Amino acid sequence: MKTKIAFCLLLLVVFSALIDIKPAKQSFGFYACECVDTCAVVYEVTPNQLTLEYPTNFCSFTENQAVSMPPKTINNNDAGQFLINIPLLMFFEPRGSFGYPDSADQGGYYFSFEFLGLTRSFIFDSNEGYEPFYSKNILEKIKQSKNEIAQKFP
Repeated sequence: MKTKIAFCLLLLVVFSALIDIKPAKQSFGFYACECVDTCAVVYEVTPNQLTLEYPTNFCSFTENQAVSMPPKTINNNDAGQFLINIPLLMFFEPRGSFGYPDSADQGGYYFSFEFLGLTRSFIFDSNEGYEPFYSKNILEKIKQSKNEIAQKFP
């Protein structure tokens, strides 16, 4: 009986790693806690809208010290092109951090998505090599989408 359960769990993990999903709400960003002013830039993407936000809660020592800037929103029917495919396994990922984000003054990347009504958030070391084993190119996808979205804002 234990062997069947272990086998079923193994199949679940394998299929979750092979199946890609494209959540309809995703956020991409970059933050650096040693900054003085705008410490984080996050782009939220839905199929019809792009939003630029400057959250002030990424770094505990700068929280409530930075000037809160209002978000900028662009209604764009082509915004869905910036949504990335991610492995279903990422939905079940217990870790929220990959590598050592923002250590040695390099900053870190932020990624979150909403799927089945639940939001999952992750931070990544800006150096490559710390991505999850089941998606070695996730950091490159995040960087590319973030950079392409940034060009849409003046």
